[in-house]
Amino acid sequence: TPKSDAFNATLRTAFENLKALYEKDEVSLEILIKAHIELAENLAQDDVSSGAQNLWRHEDGRTCAAAIATILEKADVAGNISPHEYSAVFLTLLSIQSIRKPYGSHPRLKILGLIEARFCSFDVMIAGSLNEGLWPKKDEVDPFMSRAMKEAFGLPASQKQDAQTADDLCGLLNAKEVYLTRSLRTEGEPTNKSKYWLRLETVVKALGADIKDVGDTFYLNLAQKIDQTEHRILIDPVAPTPPVSARPREFSVSHFKKWMQNPYDIYAEKILGLKPLEALDEEPDARAFGNLMHRALERFCEVYCAQLDENAEKVLRKFVREEIEAEQADFSKKVFWSGLAEKMMTWLLKEAQIYRTDIQHITTEAWGRMVFKGLKGDVVLKARADRVDETVDGFYQIGDYKTGACPQNSDVVRGFEPQLPLEGLIAATGGFEKDGRKLPPKPIKGLFYFALGDKVERVGENKTTDLQSVLEQTKEHVQKMIDAFDDEKTPYLYNPNPNNTNDYSDYEHLARFKEWKGSTGSDDNGK
Repeated sequence: TPKSDAFNATLRTAFENLKALYEKDEVSLEILIKAHIELAENLAQDDVSSGAQNLWRHEDGRTCAAAIATILEKADVAGNISPHEYSAVFLTLLSIQSIRKPYGSHPRLKILGLIEARFCSFDVMIAGSLNEGLWPKKDEVDPFMSRAMKEAFGLPASQKQDAQTADDLCGLLNAKEVYLTRSLRTEGEPTNKSKYWLRLETVVKALGADIKDVGDTFYLNLAQKIDQTEHRILIDPVAPTPPVSARPREFSVSHFKKWMQNPYDIYAEKILGLKPLEALDEEPDARAFGNLMHRALERFCEVYCAQLDENAEKVLRKFVREEIEAEQADFSKKVFWSGLAEKMMTWLLKEAQIYRTDIQHITTEAWGRMVFKGLKGDVVLKARADRVDETVDGFYQIGDYKTGACPQNSDVVRGFEPQLPLEGLIAATGGFEKDGRKLPPKPIKGLFYFALGDKVERVGENKTTDLQSVLEQTKEHVQKMIDAFDDEKTPYLYNPNPNNTNDYSDYEHLARFKEWKGSTGSDDNGK
């Protein structure tokens, strides 16, 4: 048709210059880019606007124009290229650029840093975060250079930054309308007023004015009304009651403590099957150090299962060094761990000479189980003991290594820390075994926490505590727990006893604890 013939003729005319360049073997990159721009602008024009106006408008067009201008400035470096390679070269150069659209911006609102704000003037200025430690920023202690050393080297003193920040605030105060704001609490913790805020209060008082007269109430009241509701709906604490058939019939001794103190964690983990994901690229922490020390001591006690000899220190240090080197941790962390391990090994070798005089054999990492009769069936309690020590007079002493803090003796006696008493019950009934060898039942003489590098903490060490009564009381607590949760009406509560709760829970957010804790009469800490 005549219309299509005219369009084709227009296209042929637009492409003539670039077509002629492509017929050559080599062409300057600069000439190719300029011919490309000319073609693009000719194709982009319409009856209303020119091609340049249509092509380079909007954020992406402006970014592209700036990128091509930069490429043209350096095009002579590339020299001549084959026209058939131009497309790949041009796309590669443009792919380096990123387009950042101003999402969420407002033509009448700007959020600026202090340096940007120095060069801007607005009708209304809001200075936020006027808390001590934020404005001005907290003066960090330099581990390498003191203030005197910095002055000797001619480096700027920390007071200079404070002065500059104060000057920035004075510049903001020259605006027509200024709002100074601060948060009363950050992440639940109370904050302190900035030193600048306090000095402004002093100036206002010196002028004979009341600080309340310069305080704004309109926006504060508006913010408070946003959170106000006509009807407040109180959320009841979570209290799931799954059927007995879904309730777990097997626990480790560590899970039993969680079952007592926070049953909802057992519900989420064992009944719902929910487990937290480990963070990507998580750095080794104190738990990793505790595990490597456990492995080293297990190897050491397998070599020295009774008395020590003159080579014991060399063997222990070798095992600890090998375990540290095997960890996937950076050099600085390994050096730090080596220092901690050195203190622990020195203490352990000294204490072991005294403690082992009463020991004839040490069994490490023994697996054990004990069966309790419940109203709806058997419940199995499992454990892996760090140490089951046989004494020369035919008793057992159960030990647990702690690279961190030990549970308080009173908490163990009262049943809040049941791990060692439960392991004692299993050992007394002959429930432990190691490498297929069952440990015969023997009475329990002692329960110990080996606080590595600190002390040996013996449960029931005072004269008023009878160890056998502690074991019997623990057994009674286990039976009561089993019988209670064999009743479908017994709920899996979160934090049923606020006075004795776990310090950390992986499932607090699932229990929506912070949403209902205020309706139960607890304080801000849930205690």
